[in-house]
Amino acid sequence: MAAVEDERLWYAIPNEGSTVWADNLCIPRTSTKKHTAEVLISFLLRPQVAAKISNFTWYASPVRAAEPYIDPDIRAEPAIYPPEEVMARLEWIKDVGEATSLYDRIWTEVRAD
Repeated sequence: MAAVEDERLWYAIPNEGSTVWADNLCIPRTSTKKHTAEVLISFLLRPQVAAKISNFTWYASPVRAAEPYIDPDIRAEPAIYPPEEVMARLEWIKDVGEATSLYDRIWTEVRAD
């Protein structure tokens, strides 16, 4: 069954700013298939492959060489590719170290209400 997109919903970046995030590809240190993982990552980073991923998911691509292959509507969408003045208001989430358990507890309390 195909997913149905609700066109009334769309991602927006608040004027005050927000967090920025990125998906990551990692190879565990204990992997017994390191070469296979490296081949997959190399494949996914090919410009035309990366563009196909962006065109399907409507996510920004970290592969700059993919830009010519990405749908112009996606490249022009500021919620996907924010302009520099918006990027200046975004922050990467930082590791809070030992406070992680406090954050987890508070988040659990917020969700419980």
